Amino acid sequence: MTKSDLMLNNMPVEPENQETCKNCGTTFQGYYCPECGQSVRDFQKPFGMVAVDFLGNVAAFDTRLWHTIKPLFLRPGKLTKEFLAGKRVRYVPPFRLLFFFSFVFFLLLSFHYRGVLRSHLKDADKIEKQISSRGLPVDSLQNKAVEKMKTHGDILQEVSKQMEAGKDTLTNSSEKEIFQKVSMLLKYPEVFMSKLLQTTSWLVFLLIPVFALFLSLFFRKTHPYYINHLIFTVHFHAFLYLAGIIALLGIWVAGPKLDGYITTLLFVAAGTYFFLAIRKFYQRSWWVTVKRFIWVSFFYFISLMIMLSAAVYISFKFL
Repeated sequence: MTKSDLMLNNMPVEPENQETCKNCGTTFQGYYCPECGQSVRDFQKPFGMVAVDFLGNVAAFDTRLWHTIKPLFLRPGKLTKEFLAGKRVRYVPPFRLLFFFSFVFFLLLSFHYRGVLRSHLKDADKIEKQISSRGLPVDSLQNKAVEKMKTHGDILQEVSKQMEAGKDTLTNSSEKEIFQKVSMLLKYPEVFMSKLLQTTSWLVFLLIPVFALFLSLFFRKTHPYYINHLIFTVHFHAFLYLAGIIALLGIWVAGPKLDGYITTLLFVAAGTYFFLAIRKFYQRSWWVTVKRFIWVSFFYFISLMIMLSAAVYISFKFL
């Protein structure tokens, strides 16, 4: 006797309220088959009804998202404790939250760097037009001033041309390939940046379980199960992406002059948040938390540098 038969024997069901699972044929009452878990929802219906269902799911996600952002951003470590305590319905699931913020962050970051490169090229064109319109004499002093005023885009284009000219003098095929890729990188830096951001976005997901492993080694007495540390790590990286999104929006509003200050503030906020989250979630003394925080941060920094180096290598390799 299956578990669905037991449920039917214990719960009398009116015939008109019964559903038949189209996957396994089990008869039951409700929205999900107790035997295989498939939903009774039918997708073969008018498009308007499908659109209404979709908008309903989006609205539900939107509501849970706002309920999730507040503890995630303002109360470090609480969201993980709530999730592990079984209070999950009102919050966005950890991995779905991570994917969502990751997608938005790297999308905004790609737009940001693309805009920076374009602004460099526009500045170079403005400088050249101003000099040519004024008809200034060309001398050595002016050449030095113009060189200082040139943007990175001009310099990269010039270096790329010189490398292309010297490529034919090479005899080794591997050296020619490297020169060709470096020349392409200098000529089209936006292509390399796009590949780098895409590669980094995927490698971060490989870094997360490694970071969770570090936490499990340092805090195994408090939480013996690895999954607890993994959920904590996912929530922490979701916060990092959310903070990065806010920082990018702040740079766009405040302008590039405050870029360095906002980036510094982001790093300080990330370190402070991580320390408070460890203190809240693992419930260790201040002194133990400080020591473990330093060691975990050190290993995380090393892993992050290895990950970024691998991202640069892979992006350059497949350029």
